[in-house]
Amino acid sequence: MEVNNALKRKRRISRPASSTQPERFADSEVELHEELEKLKILAGAPELYPELVNLNAIPSILNLLSHDNTDIAIDVVHLLEDLTDEDVLEDNDEPARILVDSLIENNVLELLVQNLQRLSDKDSDEMNAIYNTLASIENMIEVKPAVAELVCERTKLLRWLLGKIKVREFDSNKQYASEILAILLQNSPANQKRLGQMNGVDVVLQAVAIYKSKDPKTSDEEEMLENLFDCLCCLLMPMDNKERFVKAEGVEL
Repeated sequence: MEVNNALKRKRRISRPASSTQPERFADSEVELHEELEKLKILAGAPELYPELVNLNAIPSILNLLSHDNTDIAIDVVHLLEDLTDEDVLEDNDEPARILVDSLIENNVLELLVQNLQRLSDKDSDEMNAIYNTLASIENMIEVKPAVAELVCERTKLLRWLLGKIKVREFDSNKQYASEILAILLQNSPANQKRLGQMNGVDVVLQAVAIYKSKDPKTSDEEEMLENLFDCLCCLLMPMDNKERFVKAEGVEL
């Protein structure tokens, strides 16, 4: 697998070691970008996913999510979104399961969320990568529902999502964050309790309260508000969260 060879060459050319020969380092990163782009063709042949796993390419690919160059990490995010796309995996249950199991075993959830925390909505490329990160997580949940609790056990995704819906300004990633949060809370008492312990009831109430004095401007914003109400309904399942809801004056809202 060429991507494995490219990675091995890249490891031999570390940033400090290449300070006197920056062109070598630049060349290695261009090579990585090209190899990752080539791998996207596999999304057209999901029956080959087991072979990708057997070639031990998954650890090499996922290691790049921690790359110093954010652009390389973003390339990996886009690749993962392509490989796990719902339309691609439809009618390919076994290859999908093999791929997702390998991704989980090689810490994809931890690496995706760690990378997510260094991305900014102020940069258009990074904003797209945030969206595709959330899409990849949603896609993996579709294949393996247990991922919904695994990602909350192993990472700080819930806290990141709360931070996102706290932002007053609306954008597509805030809408998607509300959708992912609702998915994580559905049928998961463990996640409902986790979010309650993070002051999640109050945060979701505050996000909804913005619309006491104004209506959503677009259908996407309206969908986000519906997602937030779905989150509240799920959050109110555990008794402790009901008490938090009353203390936060949720009834008055």
